[in-house]
Amino acid sequence: MHVMRLRNPWRSESPGHYRRRFGRPTNLDPGERVLLVFEQLVEGAQIALNGQPLEGLVTDITERLEANNEITVRVRPQQAEAAGPQFVGHLVADVRLEIHSASD
Repeated sequence: MHVMRLRNPWRSESPGHYRRRFGRPTNLDPGERVLLVFEQLVEGAQIALNGQPLEGLVTDITERLEANNEITVRVRPQQAEAAGPQFVGHLVADVRLEIHSASD
């Protein structure tokens, strides 16, 4: 498994609305899968990849990847405040791409 952390540059369009762009991982072998993993999220957060909604903290995005991609996360500020101080002004604990080979 190969891991690509999606740290900065997350952009905040407005309170509770975040965007992060990234390119398609190169040299993917046939059978490899790309997972988008959120370590932690505010309950009720809305996640989308290239405008298409995603569900859950771990999603196989292999078939949805384009040359240039954008993740969006929307959280109502009240939800972030209710979730605790680790979320106020922050998106999530950790966001990453995991590339798994067919044998993983």
